[in-house]
Amino acid sequence: MEQVGSRASRHRGNPYAAIPAAARAAGLLFGAGAFLLLGILMGLDYSSVRGVPTERAVVVSVGPSGTHELCGYRALIPDTPGELTTYRSLNPPTGLPAVFTHVGCPSEQVPGAEVPVRRTGLGAGDVHLEPIESPGDVVAMAMIGALTAGVVGAGLAGVREAWGVRQSQRRLLRSAQRRTQGPGRA
Repeated sequence: MEQVGSRASRHRGNPYAAIPAAARAAGLLFGAGAFLLLGILMGLDYSSVRGVPTERAVVVSVGPSGTHELCGYRALIPDTPGELTTYRSLNPPTGLPAVFTHVGCPSEQVPGAEVPVRRTGLGAGDVHLEPIESPGDVVAMAMIGALTAGVVGAGLAGVREAWGVRQSQRRLLRSAQRRTQGPGRA
């Protein structure tokens, strides 16, 4: 006996029929949100160096900086020893020195490696290593993030919805068992 308004009555006897739709909706929502957020953040990064010529710089030396940096996706406090890297530009823009340093998180750069760089000034935050080259790169990277977030969001929503259906079915089964046992037999 099916209760009116239960999941089973809404989905032709299959209480799990709505899970794919809920998962798709959550995946689209998570994906769209991630695309928007990543597009804005990477767009800001791109716009900060747009129009600045890209230089080819060779790593001259790599050593400890004596500072602590915020490194990694879980960094809440600056607890990673920083790295001081010295570069020599192969084609320095006018007004900027050919040799410059950058203090940042440890990287896998070794002396002699060639790196694309954009410099917007002489300050510490004016060196952009491996910059985003075009708006197409911004869109492509935001799409990759959106697809990842969409898949994760859909998976989490599917699991959550399936758990809710399972709990609902267990409650209905317990309720039906209590009714068949009658009063006073609980």
